[in-house]
Amino acid sequence: MVVAIGQLRPMTIDDLEAFPDDGSRREILRGELIVTPAPTPVHQLLVTRLVALLSNFANSTNAGFVLTAPIDVQLTRYDVVQPDVVFVAREREALLRGTFIEGAPDWWSKCFRRRLGESTSSERWPSTEQAESVSTGLLISKTDRFA
Repeated sequence: MVVAIGQLRPMTIDDLEAFPDDGSRREILRGELIVTPAPTPVHQLLVTRLVALLSNFANSTNAGFVLTAPIDVQLTRYDVVQPDVVFVAREREALLRGTFIEGAPDWWSKCFRRRLGESTSSERWPSTEQAESVSTGLLISKTDRFA
């Protein structure tokens, strides 16, 4: 279940950093705080396979860096997300020097579990067009079956 927490004004990265480091997955989507539960084993299997493929490519070509959640990515003032997988090209390595990635990575993915009639935060997730300088993004919506 995804929980949206109401507030009086749109939230920013400063608000997000004020929360305790208690292991909760928090994102800000269009200024709204979103708290999600820990990922399922099926989700983690999918992410692990994706990371293995991307890491093999990145390492063999020296193309860049593959990172996994939890890592905050500030796309806009009111969009701070935690993609499951992030790729940053070697020439943009400076994005990795702070406590979060400030600006869009070269590539990211976010996996969502969605059952019939159930909504997820994927509808609120910023599209690649909304985030300045994102090269490519991938939203993966999976069913209960794991192939």
